Amino acid sequence: MDAARAIYKLHGSAGRLAAYYPSAKHSFPPDARKKAYKFLDQHLKK
Repeated sequence: MDAARAIYKLHGSAGRLAAYYPSAKHSFPPDARKKAYKFLDQHLKK
């Protein structure tokens, strides 16, 4: 994330980088899904 953060900041998009690591092995728990969908809607919907 640190390397990616520097690149995003360089291009003025630091707010478009996020990471969330739920305590789940190979599943996509509801809280992680909700955060991911909110992030995608925020940055991809027009």
